[in-house]
Amino acid sequence: MQTPTGQIGCVTARAVEAAVAAPLRRLSLPVATDLLVGPERAAPAWGALAARTPVVVLGQAAQYSLLRGPQGETGWAILWLRD
Repeated sequence: MQTPTGQIGCVTARAVEAAVAAPLRRLSLPVATDLLVGPERAAPAWGALAARTPVVVLGQAAQYSLLRGPQGETGWAILWLRD
């Protein structure tokens, strides 16, 4: 197992639970957003999603959100949400 910060470790099989069926939240991206390969500033972008694309937030690491787009695209991004 590897954490979003790159720390590597082991987890026993009996300590693993299935992911919760519901995402943390659902939203529509307010602006075009790059999808990064990891939750860090130096991580390269592997793709992008257009403004107003519906996404689900699968996880959080510091200020980064793990997003999944409508075609299954998954990557990390900083969300700039309007108040």
